[in-house]
Amino acid sequence: MGALQKYHMPLGDDEGRLWHFTRFSVLKQMLAGRQIWLSDLALCNDTDEICYGLRRVTELVTNIHEGWDPAHVRIVQQLAKRAAKRFRQDRHVYAFSLSEERDTRQHWEAYEGGLHTPNTNDPHVAIGFDAKALAWPLEVSSSHPPIYLFSVAMVEEQVDRLADYWTVSALKTLIWLEREKGDTTRTPPSTKWAHDALARMLGFTCALMKHPGWRSEYECRLLFIDFKTFGEKDESALPRPDGLGHYVPLMWTADRVPIQAIVVHPLGQACSIERQLRRLHAGKNIEVISSQLKPRRRG
Repeated sequence: MGALQKYHMPLGDDEGRLWHFTRFSVLKQMLAGRQIWLSDLALCNDTDEICYGLRRVTELVTNIHEGWDPAHVRIVQQLAKRAAKRFRQDRHVYAFSLSEERDTRQHWEAYEGGLHTPNTNDPHVAIGFDAKALAWPLEVSSSHPPIYLFSVAMVEEQVDRLADYWTVSALKTLIWLEREKGDTTRTPPSTKWAHDALARMLGFTCALMKHPGWRSEYECRLLFIDFKTFGEKDESALPRPDGLGHYVPLMWTADRVPIQAIVVHPLGQACSIERQLRRLHAGKNIEVISSQLKPRRRG
């Protein structure tokens, strides 16, 4: 589950780009502030972002195979159920989702109106980022924030493998904790500390999962991982303008703009969007691409 490194594997589509879907107004705010917004996964537009992983883990831990201490099994089951029930209130995982696909029906249909309802004032766009610029080591920012690019599991077998990884790790942690408490030569870790660490680890594990209904694509996520506070509300998080929770900003320096291109929604006016983009200093060199999909006209 290591972060993707820019020199170890090909990243992105054939042009080395990863794509993020949002509205044109959000793109303009990103360019004005030189920011990528890593949003709270539990509060983002796609309800499956982290909740699906939590549901899947909860289902799997109810059928833990024999061979483990029943008391430990009950604790792991309780931790998973509590996390699934209270994640929105208790935990915050900040992420930025990216796909190697830039112009597919399943993406455009996922937004309000899909391919039926035009929004000429503020259309959806796919923002094309330089994939290598976002991979480790992160070079778009001079401040070296703890933000890493990960591949996301989108096939049931891969998702279940991640869920099983957390379950087995949790059970082994409880065995270790029991052994530590039996060692009278040193002060053992507290049970609360161990359970909290497992809950944080569960949040990270589920952040690497996505509903298998999207299995036809390859997705990555930028994750904000402060190893001391992961899962907590970060002090640098800012309120999202749309009211959907908070976001952690990834600032890029003026000479390292990671955005290379945009694809405009099939019902958007690409020429109008290009004119608006060219008026922005940071948008002058961004390629504007028209969608190749034919919109479904209602009639």
